[in-house]
Amino acid sequence: MQQSTLHRHRGEVTTARDVLREARELADRRDLDAFTRGLLWHREGGLEIVLGRPEAALSAYRRAAAAFDGVSDGNLLTVRLREISALRALGRLGEALRIADDLADRLRASGDTYRLGQVLLERAEVLQTSGDIAAVTATLAQARPYYEHAETLEALRWHRHMARALIASNGSPGVIAGHLATVLHLAAQRERRDLSRTMLALYDLHRTPTTEVLPPALRHAAGRAALVAADLQRSSLVEPNERWSLHASREEVYAAALLVHTALDEAEATAHIAETGRADLLNQLLADGAGGSTIAVAQSPIAAPPPDPAVADEVFAVARLAAAAIRSEGPAGRVPLLPLPGDLPSAAVLDAMGDVVVVVTLGPGSDGWWSSVLTRPRYGTWRAARCVASASLAAQLVGLTAGVLPEGGVTRALWGELGAFLLPDSAVWDGSPERPRSVMIVPDPRLWHLPHAALTREGTYLCDVAEVTLAPSLRTMELLLARPVAGPTTTDPAVSLLDGGLVGHALLRSALDSWPGGHRELVALPDVDDGPPPALLYLSGHGDRPGATGLLGPDGVTMDALASRRLPRLVVLSSCWSGTASSRYGYEPLSLAVGALIGGADTVVAGTGQIGGVASAHVGERFVRWVGRGVPAVAALRDAQREIREEHPDLGPFDWAGLCVVGVRR
Repeated sequence: MQQSTLHRHRGEVTTARDVLREARELADRRDLDAFTRGLLWHREGGLEIVLGRPEAALSAYRRAAAAFDGVSDGNLLTVRLREISALRALGRLGEALRIADDLADRLRASGDTYRLGQVLLERAEVLQTSGDIAAVTATLAQARPYYEHAETLEALRWHRHMARALIASNGSPGVIAGHLATVLHLAAQRERRDLSRTMLALYDLHRTPTTEVLPPALRHAAGRAALVAADLQRSSLVEPNERWSLHASREEVYAAALLVHTALDEAEATAHIAETGRADLLNQLLADGAGGSTIAVAQSPIAAPPPDPAVADEVFAVARLAAAAIRSEGPAGRVPLLPLPGDLPSAAVLDAMGDVVVVVTLGPGSDGWWSSVLTRPRYGTWRAARCVASASLAAQLVGLTAGVLPEGGVTRALWGELGAFLLPDSAVWDGSPERPRSVMIVPDPRLWHLPHAALTREGTYLCDVAEVTLAPSLRTMELLLARPVAGPTTTDPAVSLLDGGLVGHALLRSALDSWPGGHRELVALPDVDDGPPPALLYLSGHGDRPGATGLLGPDGVTMDALASRRLPRLVVLSSCWSGTASSRYGYEPLSLAVGALIGGADTVVAGTGQIGGVASAHVGERFVRWVGRGVPAVAALRDAQREIREEHPDLGPFDWAGLCVVGVRR
């Protein structure tokens, strides 16, 4: 258990988890006393906090408290202290603050200054989360005697807390840099090598205002080293849930790197950063040809190469150099700018993706919501733009990025604001109804539920001037384009699994029955593997939720069920949410559509958000007839959507534009 704690403190989360798992297995084979059981739950809680799973952490801490009650008062106090961090992460700030204040009073009365200092640090965290910077400053001042000249883990926390509070209150940049120099000096020592704390301190240094001892070059080098450290942390985690839950600690690092490279007009570097971690698991499964696998997609381990220790050495070296430069109180010497992590597809591959490729990332900042948008015209170079949302749009983005639409729907004015905010480059809009441009968009992970084809600019719908496809990442599209082109054609059959209770069922059935290669209805999804390879699979039904656990239709088709089949190149999933990822930044954009891509589809027509059932049936019917006549899928969907919109001007965007194309535009 102690070994696990040491690994956790160094940021070696995977090793800490494995060691703790071994301890748990040993415990399960023995009839342990309550005290030892309590210690085990205590360690479990600490690891869950680091992994970003506060509910599990709170449960573990409370089991530990029950075990220690009447057995070990000291450990009971410690566990109650640890509950504060879990409650804070759960947003239960009032409850967390009450526990902190109660413990502080008891510890002052008993003279336990060691635990009192820990409680004050936890209290400062709660107050920082609530935005009460004055109270944070006062609390940290109370803790100063315990930590200002110490070299413990708690001292590292105190110095970083001081820096964060001063940054938030526009304090002295020199004092901020001094606190962070202490953190970097201690965390980057060769015997400590604490990657997580080094990463966060470098990030804080990057956002500290320029001073004589902290010139722009040093700040930029610190930000780049923080980005490399974040990538090292990401690549060290092989279990997807751990990789995704820990993304929260890296999100601000990625966002800061995006913004600084956008401001420096280093568009290709910005694209590198935006692509990092977009769809690691999906891309691995596509590269491995995982169709037919029985492993649940979201639980598949990521077989990433081990992090290069030499790269970690470079991060710690930058941290030590930065600390030394600040402590010298003179002009900083040269601190190396580390190379960007990751890579991008080649120019030829990017050219094959479309006339225009767009990568969108959003984030909340001090001046409101911002977008960093990378745009690359075919045969051109990347261009980067940073947009700041208006106050009215920012108010809506809070809900939109959580997957919640405004009451009463999205107004035409809001669509126009979103169009300018998400797709500001004129190259996206340069097509015409007669000669549309092919536009491939990698959406922000939190906006997969938006019907992008319905975004407008100066009153023009995107689908009027573009054939729109969506992709989870640039690498995903590269892998799909690398698949062999040959496959079934319209002379091969269409197969379907339709919900007969839906309005529009007869319409769809009639269109499928007219398919040139014939139409075969499936009794269940596994039947798609039987008979001659089909050209089209069409599924219809109600979808119940976005993300990896969504179900489609009365048979409850899942992402995993689609991933384990041998699917045709073209799949239609006509339901709400079938193309929609959970609106959580850092999590992969998993959905039913992703399951179809893993199962062999290149092009998936799927639902964004809660689509209109009747309208989507009419769009689907016309789509099938157009594709059956040889029209490419993306063009067929665009034509069907525009026809239905013109015929029924009363329909909203989620009705006529609720279906999107995910994947290649063959």
